Amino acid sequence: ITTLVAPSPAMAADIDTLITRLQSAHRDATSTASAASYQSSMQSDGCYGDVDYADTARTSWRPSRHLSRLKALAAAYTKSGHALHQSATTLDALRRGLDCWYQKAPTSSNWWHNEIGKQLSLGPIGVLLETHLGQARKQKIINDLQSAVASKYTGQNRVWIAQNVVLRGCLERKTTGIDAGLAAIKSTVVVSSAEGIQADHSFHQHGPMLYNAGYGLAFISDTSRWAHYTRNTQFAFSVQAVDILLGLLLEGDRWMVRGKMFDYSADGREIARPGQSASALVGAARRLADVAPARATELEALATHIEGKTAAPVMGNRHFWRGDLMTHHRPGYYASVKLASNRTYGTECINQENLKGNWLPFGLTYIARRGDEYRDIFPLWDWTHLPGVTNPATTSCPKAGYAKPSFAGGVSDGKHGVAAMALDAEQTTGKKAWFFFDNELVALGAAISSSHGTAVTTTLNQS
Repeated sequence: ITTLVAPSPAMAADIDTLITRLQSAHRDATSTASAASYQSSMQSDGCYGDVDYADTARTSWRPSRHLSRLKALAAAYTKSGHALHQSATTLDALRRGLDCWYQKAPTSSNWWHNEIGKQLSLGPIGVLLETHLGQARKQKIINDLQSAVASKYTGQNRVWIAQNVVLRGCLERKTTGIDAGLAAIKSTVVVSSAEGIQADHSFHQHGPMLYNAGYGLAFISDTSRWAHYTRNTQFAFSVQAVDILLGLLLEGDRWMVRGKMFDYSADGREIARPGQSASALVGAARRLADVAPARATELEALATHIEGKTAAPVMGNRHFWRGDLMTHHRPGYYASVKLASNRTYGTECINQENLKGNWLPFGLTYIARRGDEYRDIFPLWDWTHLPGVTNPATTSCPKAGYAKPSFAGGVSDGKHGVAAMALDAEQTTGKKAWFFFDNELVALGAAISSSHGTAVTTTLNQS
């Protein structure tokens, strides 16, 4: 005989608070501008004629459009003042849309879409429409949300799976599920040499690979959300965990930002995706300001800078020794240099992304004043001539752990810095060094030699 113990009144109240905050956040964060057209274009069977449900692509998986549209409809249905608010026709469309999804049962050849991607829409749909779907449809969503977090998941992948566990716990009104999911999220908010937050406030994913602007941006966005959702409840993050998140954002991410530019050297293969920016840090900063009001002034300064309203909030030089990145801030400009050593992976090429990025970590140097100098420039780049890099005129698809300089490093006094590397790749060797002063960036090269047979050049800038 199994005895089910109901949550205490205080715990039940905290669960209600958490669900209310989740509903409000997902409703406010979801664009409903096209919701009416999504409703009118839906077929009688709940499917969409322009969605290929048989597609199994690893990236740009077409069936995900179906769930994005249902999420927009769910937000519109629950948004006071929207034309579709509490519309019986909209609710019928949502039910038919879910029936279509589960009847078609699309799958991707990329595990991420099957275990994380679709749940990022299904979970919010379930929370928004918790009492409107009927038990059978609600249970199908619950079954798609994991009940536990496997130990194989690390870093941001662990956070994504863990929040599915929390949402399942909310839909089932089970304290154990909520606790388990939040414990898994909190377990990632640590400083270590494994994937995740590093001692220098850089962020690693897929091994020792700098990813503050890619996976790390999703990480600070999501963990700050859960710290914000759970504030002043029994589920709240510890003071120590909040301090670690503040360190990642203020001592790491903030030093890699100029305006809306989040240094692309911290973007991994996601440099291949359009629209990359630091904008998501605005929400993270303001959420953490609510959680840690003592740091609110610094956090708001970062947010307003990214919004283009104020000057850069930091001045000086910082070397991220775990990430092999040096960043340099002055009132008039920002500059950085990305290295790769035998301690780190420089960049990666998977899922058909970053197919020409082999030279990205070999001294690539960004120079920005406003922060929009390189925005979406990458399809037009000459990938054989990347700024700051000395290399033969070749491109290739980089792999995690591919050939890297045997030596690279940097030193900073907080105001000025020097970064250096011994180039040894593609039959090409040389000594490279970058010196960062107040109004000067001095780049030196010596003993450059190559037996590659292709012209070797050093590129100064390309923006």
